[in-house]
Amino acid sequence: MWWKGTNVTRYDYAYANEELAPWCDRIADVEAQTQRTLVFFNNHARGQSTRNATMLVELLQRRYGEAAGAVLAHAAPEEPLQQGLPGWSG
Repeated sequence: MWWKGTNVTRYDYAYANEELAPWCDRIADVEAQTQRTLVFFNNHARGQSTRNATMLVELLQRRYGEAAGAVLAHAAPEEPLQQGLPGWSG
């Protein structure tokens, strides 16, 4: 539905493990060349992004094995990446 869908149907997709698995090597290649690598999903119509992110973390844990704890971070950084929204005082 990406090319012919609406703003809702376009993002209404859940990835299968078979679709996410090849990304583990791609992410590892980027991770080896950077100080910090961020991965995010934008398939949020029915909460699939959270489920798919969890699946990807599990795949990456298998790929990295015992080193997964040192490579994968799940907690927020000490300082937020975004300090607030300009013009908003909520």
